[in-house]
Order: sequence, then C-alpha cells, then structure tokens
Amino acid sequence: MFFANKFLMLTKKQKQVLDYVTKYISKRDYAPTLEEIADHLGVSAISTVHGHLSKLKELGYLDRPENQPRSINVIGHETMIKIPLAGVISAGAGIEALEMPESIAIPKSKFPSLSDIFALKVSGDSMKDENINDGDVVILKKQKIAENGQKVVALLNDGVATLKKFYRERGYIRLQPANKDMDPIIVKSGWEVAIQGVVMDVIHSEMKKTATFEPIPLKSVKASQSPTKANQKNSYYTPQELAATLRIKPPTIYRYIKTGKIKAYKIGKEFRIDNKEFHSFLKKVKTI
Repeated sequence: MFFANKFLMLTKKQKQVLDYVTKYISKRDYAPTLEEIADHLGVSAISTVHGHLSKLKELGYLDRPENQPRSINVIGHETMIKIPLAGVISAGAGIEALEMPESIAIPKSKFPSLSDIFALKVSGDSMKDENINDGDVVILKKQKIAENGQKVVALLNDGVATLKKFYRERGYIRLQPANKDMDPIIVKSGWEVAIQGVVMDVIHSEMKKTATFEPIPLKSVKASQSPTKANQKNSYYTPQELAATLRIKPPTIYRYIKTGKIKAYKIGKEFRIDNKEFHSFLKKVKTI
C-alpha cells in the first residue's frame, strides 16, 4: 500500500524514466547511460536526466552511487553488488594497477559467487570487432583453462598480459585479436601461456560516445557533397550517434535499418553502421 501511494507521486516523465531504466536493465543486465536516457526522453540536457533520477532516488525507486558509470539500480527489481577493478589490461604490457581504487556494480543474480570474479578496464582497440572497446570493463571468471573461441586474459612468459580470443592449434596456441588490422600472437611449444580468466560479460564505457564522437554540422552537408567533416576516428557509428548527427530520434534510425534504407551489421544485441555506409547515407540527406 505504501508503494502504491508513492507511485501516485510520480510525474509522467519520472514514470517514463523509471520504466525505461527497468526495462533496459531487464534486457541487458546493466543500467543505461545518462545519454541513453536523454535520447529516450528526447532531451539534450543531461541535467534534466539528473533531476529525474535524483527525484526517483529520493522517493526510493532507485539507488544510484555517485561517479560510477551504469550503476543505477531499481529498488526491488535487481540487487546489484560491487566488485573492485583489478586494474587496466592493455596491449603489450602487464596488468596496470589503478591510481585510485574503483569498483563496478554488477547483478548479484548473474554472479552468485564472487570468489572467482574480477574486473579489468580495457585500454586499446585490439578487441573492437567483438564490441570490446577502449574504456570498457570486462568481467572475468578466474580459471586456468579455456576452450577454443573464448575471450581470455592470458599472461605470457615475458610478463605481458593480453586480452584475446584463445585457440589451441596443433603444436601452438593462437591468441587472436578481434581487429583486422592486428596480427595474432602465436605461442609455440616451449613457451608458457597462463590463462588468468575468461570473459563473462562486458560493461561498456559511459564516456565512449563523448570521447570519440563529434556530430557533423548537418547544415554544412549538401546532398551532392561528401561529408568531409565526419569524425575519422570512428570505424563505425551506433544508431544513437547517427541519430544525434541527423538531429532525429533513434527509433527513426532503427526503422531505416529495418527497411533497408541504412545497411547495418549486428554485434550481440547492438547495431553498427560502418563509415562507408554512414557517409553514403549522409550524401542522400538534403540540406536543411
């Protein structure tokens, strides 16, 4: 009865935020970013999202630790537990310790036993084609063996730690990057590979979009011109990024993908539009 009385105190927008966050967590097992909530609401000001979340937290609907990405927890929906970040995994180096201790919130139901679970922040793009990008966090289970095709953190006998896909071939072990521009690491007989853990899940960086994506000023793009101001750092764009560039809502982009107006490929549950298709689509856009 107490919950029902509180529910009547929600505004339409607050209920919209609560419903979106609840459904998002149910589908993906982690919380949406502030930018994703803003996209869903059709607002550009992150401060508006902060206001709604603060009120929902005050009313007891949400728990939201400060300064932790994707850490929103719906009260009574799913219990989140914190695990420490063990360090940073980067190409050609050991696992680097963090200057300041950090923790990550993960669903308790998904990882009932924490004794063998740890997290590492990813540095570099050697696994980008598996949708593991710079700044993401990988959740790993400690184990010393791996099956072919599993994503692992492996320690080589020269002290180098690496995040790669594991393959045991005849006479050697192949550690395969998920990046077509990088070569595999071949570990021949007589060399040691110590599996530190197998990747169980990935938490995508909340800062990735702002760090790598700059919207194209659409008024400067003519239908007959190539969009020369595109951010060349990205090899692909998400539907949300393309929507921000065109100043339209993400559902419109998903409709274009479904009807074939935009060609996209799917990694896990997320769509990607590569640079070539992104530019091709922009050429069709009329100047506004």
